[in-house]
Amino acid sequence: MANKRITELNLHTSPELSDVLPIVNSSETKKVSYGTLKTKIQEGLISGSSQVQIDSVSGFTPFSSSVEGHLVELFTSSSNHESRIDVIEATYATTGSNTFIGDQTITGSILMTGSIREVDYIDFNTGSLVDGKPGRLRWNDTDGTLDLTLKKGNVTLQIGQETVINAFNNTTSSLLESEVRAVFISGSVSSFPAVNLADNLTRQASENTIGIVTEDIGVGELGYVTTQGMVRNVDMSSFSAGDTLYLGAANGVLVNTPPLPPALTVIMGYCIDNDAVTGSMYVNVRSGFEYPQYAIAYNLSDHTASLANTETLIDMDTPQVQSGITVVDGSKFTVSTPGLYEFVTIAQINRAASSGTASMYFWAKKNGVNVPNSNNNIDITGNAGTAATLLDRNLVIVLEEGDYIQFYWATDTTDMVLRYSAPASTPIRPATPAVKITATRIS
Repeated sequence: MANKRITELNLHTSPELSDVLPIVNSSETKKVSYGTLKTKIQEGLISGSSQVQIDSVSGFTPFSSSVEGHLVELFTSSSNHESRIDVIEATYATTGSNTFIGDQTITGSILMTGSIREVDYIDFNTGSLVDGKPGRLRWNDTDGTLDLTLKKGNVTLQIGQETVINAFNNTTSSLLESEVRAVFISGSVSSFPAVNLADNLTRQASENTIGIVTEDIGVGELGYVTTQGMVRNVDMSSFSAGDTLYLGAANGVLVNTPPLPPALTVIMGYCIDNDAVTGSMYVNVRSGFEYPQYAIAYNLSDHTASLANTETLIDMDTPQVQSGITVVDGSKFTVSTPGLYEFVTIAQINRAASSGTASMYFWAKKNGVNVPNSNNNIDITGNAGTAATLLDRNLVIVLEEGDYIQFYWATDTTDMVLRYSAPASTPIRPATPAVKITATRIS
């Protein structure tokens, strides 16, 4: 009988003993059951090795392949009419060009060097329970998407449902996932964004806030920060489910009440589950929300100049409303946020004695220095108690954090006063301040 080589072999990844394997050559077809082949292996009629070695047969080249735990090579020869089979435990590996027709089932893993090309689609096992490891992509049936386990294996990315960045810890202590801290971009290190703990008191540390630390990051190390999406298995017991979470005043802490001026408002996201162990939040950073900043102050008594032609500070004895702008030392309108500010001054001017014409001057100082072009001149003509004029002037100026504005006046005769009027009747009416100043941050 001439030597015969198998030209077709059906491989079963999990064969039963009754499975029949067709063996075909150019002239005939034979069928051999897996059970028969297995028996012959056990009886020693067919040798098994990590790689099949064929008895020397002139011109014979065996088909070579490996399949984990299953049939690999099947031969017939004239000197040995028994089929040879190699059964090995290994990962399926092929070389060269291979064509698979129809559905193929492989139990175990595939080790492949190179690329998979021209794939129409990939169906993931939606019932898979395999664990994640760095570089592994698997189906997450709970969230209804694919999970990609990132470097170090501490962070799992839900594809299409969250985003993260790899950032450099630029602080002097470790950033801990368990502390649920917000960070802002403070610079860069080795082409990676550098982050520090955020706060709502400074513009850079609030407006540059990017997300929540989502794994432990040692000092000078890289780690992941969630910029949008879910952060899970953290202590949220300080909040209630559904709470809006804001950036706090220091160290990246979160609070569930909107901060008041001068603090800047940064929404970090929402509490989803307030459990102390399995709590979660949805990160969705939004900044640029700022409450109006303003102050209103009054002088509720006659304001006089003790000397003629001498600057006199206008002090405010009743700061009525303050929000982000503070009246310090009774006269310094102090701002906490850089911006464009408007100050409106209203004063009731009156002659206390004498008659004739008097000149008065009103101007502003910034940080103790006269503001250029801020003076207003007023000439008053009349007798004692008969001349009353209402001064209404505004000042628009750019201020930096910590700057303050004060207001001054002067007169060429001390007969002139800034007059206070008490509440009165007929008709019933409120008091008239000697001076009222309103400060507002425009932008």
